[in-house]
Amino acid sequence: MSKMSSPRLIDLPWEDVLITRILPHLTIIDIFRLRSLNKDFCDLVQAYFHHQRSLDWSNITCRASADAFKIATRDVENLQKLVVTNCRGWLTDATLVSIIKRNQRLRHIDLSECSGLSCLTINMIAGRCPDLQTMLLRECHWVSSSMVECLTMQCKNLERIDLTGCWELNDDTIYMLASLQPQLRWISLARIYGITQVSIERLALNCYQLEYLDIEGCWRVTDDAIHKLAQKCQSLKTLKVKDCRNITERSLSRLRIQGVSIDIRGTGQRTRPNTAGNAPPNPPMVMRQFQLPLNYRL
Repeated sequence: MSKMSSPRLIDLPWEDVLITRILPHLTIIDIFRLRSLNKDFCDLVQAYFHHQRSLDWSNITCRASADAFKIATRDVENLQKLVVTNCRGWLTDATLVSIIKRNQRLRHIDLSECSGLSCLTINMIAGRCPDLQTMLLRECHWVSSSMVECLTMQCKNLERIDLTGCWELNDDTIYMLASLQPQLRWISLARIYGITQVSIERLALNCYQLEYLDIEGCWRVTDDAIHKLAQKCQSLKTLKVKDCRNITERSLSRLRIQGVSIDIRGTGQRTRPNTAGNAPPNPPMVMRQFQLPLNYRL
């Protein structure tokens, strides 16, 4: 009587079991290790990548490489969420543009702290992702007014946008964004030192559904703009105004009464900014941080 062969993991149904119920619980690192076992597992992992609707590399950025990223994305065509936060050094326009071309259903894109990108990526997103709802560009100092305006004009369904630290933006850009995206619910303009109450008043007058606003460090914004927010944005839940020296409790008190969470205490005095917070950090110093070598390869 012949012995029964032991069951093998690879013999389980791929689509019904392995791809949908087992592989999603593994990390990207573990999936690449599994891929290296043999050809069958290599094919299984590629099939898994092909079925992905969401791709998040934010937890392994310092251990990743362009080659590994290309392997994980070369067959992907149905992504709805792409997160590549802090992928410095190895993520370039050439790598990202090809992914965006194949995945036009993207609704959520996070490029925060990616220093190797340019207008090519933003223009591709604007032209190919009409359903985009969330665009996160935190600390992307290379982002210009023309890039944001391009996104604003072509992506009509934005609800959440993070422009923290995008120093080149100005009132004209934010005015256009608020005018063309009335459905905005969440926006961060923190540490954009050139914007004034003009931007905030336009948000108040046109974006009635606004729930979250971060203007930390925007020291040119005044109490008048906050009064407009209190009058018009009845859905507002969170307001961040740290280091906004021209915003006082005179305007914030009404928002507190309305139940808005504010990041500074109600002292009745003007908020005091950090001296160093009134100007952007030295760009050359920032760029040197972004250029640290990435020696690990998946």
